[in-house]
Amino acid sequence: MVKEDFKIKADKNAKDAAGEAKEKKYNMQQFSKGIKYGFFITIIFIIAVFILLTNLPILNNKSAGITLANFPVREIGFKTLSSNQINNYYVYVAATLPLQLHGYMNSSSLGNCDNKSPCLGMLFLFNKTQDICMWMKNTKIPLEQIWFNSAGDIVNETAAHPYSVNNICNYGQFVLETNRTLPMNYILTT
Repeated sequence: MVKEDFKIKADKNAKDAAGEAKEKKYNMQQFSKGIKYGFFITIIFIIAVFILLTNLPILNNKSAGITLANFPVREIGFKTLSSNQINNYYVYVAATLPLQLHGYMNSSSLGNCDNKSPCLGMLFLFNKTQDICMWMKNTKIPLEQIWFNSAGDIVNETAAHPYSVNNICNYGQFVLETNRTLPMNYILTT
């Protein structure tokens, strides 16, 4: 009987050892799959971040190659409160993000608004009244930045210095960059 018990015990131990070996092998396979899966997810994440960052205009300089000829030109009017007289000017219009990011960067003058006169500067249009921050990175000329609310009233005017990367922020819906100051009694009408 003792021999049989020993044999049964040995068979049982062998089965247990085989089971443990199978379980270890299975666990290693699962671990290996987990590593491969985690590596795969990490690679996909890195690729997604790379694609996202390279498609941001401010990071990949999508505004490169933009010149004043890329900006539409529009006639605008300013009404003086005292006389109700309307003075018309032409401006470049920056209504899209790439144009707004570029602005007057690398320009050495206000331009000629496609040979239309008088050319006042560049008008930045935004969809709603909001905090608008401007800067002068790579802008060679000094500018006046004039913020207007949605009614066309001047709400702030700031002298902006060439090449400055300091943000100049004010609340408004439109910003005019020009080389002249405007009377505070001017209202943007069109």
